[in-house]
Amino acid sequence: MRAVANLTSLVLGEPRRPIYVKRELLKATYFLGCSFRLKTFGSRLNWTDSQLSSFIHEQSQIQDLEIGMCYDLTPPPGSTHASLLPNLSVATIGYHPHPELTSILTVIALQPLTRLRICIFAPLSVDVIADIIHALVPAETTLTYLDLECERIFDVTVRPGENYFVEALDLIARGLPQLKFLRLSKYIPLNPSPWEWLDFPRALSAFKCLETLALNGSVGEGTGKGPREHSRGFAQRCMVSCRTLHCLAIVGYPPGSDVAPQHISFTRTPESDSGVQISGLEALGESAWRDA
Repeated sequence: MRAVANLTSLVLGEPRRPIYVKRELLKATYFLGCSFRLKTFGSRLNWTDSQLSSFIHEQSQIQDLEIGMCYDLTPPPGSTHASLLPNLSVATIGYHPHPELTSILTVIALQPLTRLRICIFAPLSVDVIADIIHALVPAETTLTYLDLECERIFDVTVRPGENYFVEALDLIARGLPQLKFLRLSKYIPLNPSPWEWLDFPRALSAFKCLETLALNGSVGEGTGKGPREHSRGFAQRCMVSCRTLHCLAIVGYPPGSDVAPQHISFTRTPESDSGVQISGLEALGESAWRDA
């Protein structure tokens, strides 16, 4: 790798290997001390905290970062956390709350971050959302695109109700006032149906810049009220409450155990406060938070 001086983009995935091969194939040491300076870096390798910290410290030009695991980043002696990733603007990271660690979320929030996707590996709670928003305070004036994905599948005992989302929206709106794009993935419980919710749309009034809201229902929940047939009124209430909202994209599941998810997007009718029109029946792209 030391011979590749002009490399600007590097994405590392776990290589396939025979079951009898136990040794690590892509060691962190292969990538340390190289002369290239990356603009884009992604990794799903199981490096240690210290290995990733050393690599990140060397690669100070990274602007776009994707890390598939949760890490505790530590700067070298004599440096601060703010010295890591000084040019970062786009990031995908994993998050798990741990009181004794300086998570990668805390580190990247110190930089001019504009677009962020977080995969949350923790039980869903308002406290988790509050911790994330608190960590992002340094980026409150720059962060405009946020995608929150919950990796925990809901069951009957932990499925949150409307009040949870009202609290979460309030925290997000107050902590990140410049947000233009927000996606909640695998969050919204579809049984009972959320399409009659009133307080959730009202809570959107706290957002002053939000243009696109994407709501992805919990995976595999078939209900009696699929979004294509029943979500128009919900979309209208959202548009009335949030005057800047232009697009509401919904993913839900119609009745049945083995059915494909339904996708529907609404946009505001021109020159109307409450009118909505169906703008598409395709899924909002996974990278919409980055590409919009």
